[in-house]
Amino acid sequence: MRIQCAFFWALFLLFELIQVTKNPIEYFFDFWNYFDMVSICFNGFIISNHVFMYLKIDGETTFGLAAIATLIMWWKLLYWFRLFDTTSFYIRLITETMKDISFFVIILMTFLLCFANCIYLLN
Repeated sequence: MRIQCAFFWALFLLFELIQVTKNPIEYFFDFWNYFDMVSICFNGFIISNHVFMYLKIDGETTFGLAAIATLIMWWKLLYWFRLFDTTSFYIRLITETMKDISFFVIILMTFLLCFANCIYLLN
């Protein structure tokens, strides 16, 4: 299983390197490519540290990093749903909704932090 994970990780890395060499300027201006780079780094670190044990990391930290890496890979799967006619409308609908409520979320987070700070001071 480790060899299979390492093989697919290397294949994904090769795919990203081909994209970078073909058009490096456009590659770094696309927002979704940063998810690819972070996914490569997290998965490469988790796989290599599990195999070679070069850093002494406790189980909770490893599980946290694996959870972030898994979340990014699922997020990329949602991104790939844009390719299909039946799902592209819904993905576009979700992304446009997230863009429209972004300022509301900023204001909401400010209010939440304000009240959280007051409650923290009272305790």
